[in-house]
Amino acid sequence: MARLKDSPEMQAAKGAPSKRMTKAARRAAEEQARARALADAPMESGGPLAPPMFIEQLGELAALAIWRDLTPQLDATHVLSRLDRYSLALYCIHYADWIAAREDVKTHGRWIYYSPGHGAKKRIRNPAFEDALTLGAFLKDFAKEYGLTALTRLNLRRYQSAYASVPAAPTQGTPAPTETEADEDLMGFVARGSSARH
Repeated sequence: MARLKDSPEMQAAKGAPSKRMTKAARRAAEEQARARALADAPMESGGPLAPPMFIEQLGELAALAIWRDLTPQLDATHVLSRLDRYSLALYCIHYADWIAAREDVKTHGRWIYYSPGHGAKKRIRNPAFEDALTLGAFLKDFAKEYGLTALTRLNLRRYQSAYASVPAAPTQGTPAPTETEADEDLMGFVARGSSARH
């Protein structure tokens, strides 16, 4: 049976066996392609909270899904502006990378075995697990910046209710004292403590 020949395009993509890219060279080429896509991305992409074009151009579909889920909720907190699009895009891309790293860990485990070339297998920690830890720390810190944790969201609501016409944050029990009441209460506490010592 005659073997079908690859098209010239396919041959060019495959390259000659001796000229195929190493993993490091392929990774560097992918990074350069990403950098070019970022540099060539149009400045505008629709509304003020539309995702930057490079998310779609880079094929970051998971990041785009996270963006579409997150932005309306963040917009409701009144903290987003057009200036936040790129830092939020970074968060979404890192979140998608964290998901991919966790999927790899789920598939291959925290430890993997490889053969360094002389027959014996060596046990090492899965690099995806390390990536997940690093990305998780970044995501946690970033989440605090945008009120994506319960505590920072509560503090944000309190701040907004004090300085804007935004509904106040729910409180448990008695309302929080005003700054003046808190200062008077603190001064009274100090005065009571000093008179008790005399």
